[in-house]
Amino acid sequence: MASDDTNASIRAAGVDLKSALDAFDTEPNDGHRRAIVEAAEQVLVFARDPSYKWMEDALEMSRLSATHLFQVWGGFGEIPEEGSVSFADLAQKLNAETSLIGIPPT
Repeated sequence: MASDDTNASIRAAGVDLKSALDAFDTEPNDGHRRAIVEAAEQVLVFARDPSYKWMEDALEMSRLSATHLFQVWGGFGEIPEEGSVSFADLAQKLNAETSLIGIPPT
């Protein structure tokens, strides 16, 4: 069960979210849209189990590592500006296994 402090934080973030939504209803603009997103993110921060943040951080580090490796391999330069390239063709150009480049075939 969540602590009273957690419950209060979630409720306060919910109030901020409602205020941001009301402001957007009154005057829809990018600033109010950003305020909605920020308030909604705060609701999620307080509502999620603390272990979720660790998992989210680990996933982001994996994405950054994969993106860096793909850049080192020159993968972004092998993707045509127009048209398309299959994962298999891209893997061949990079001398890599297809499963390392894209979604493995089912």
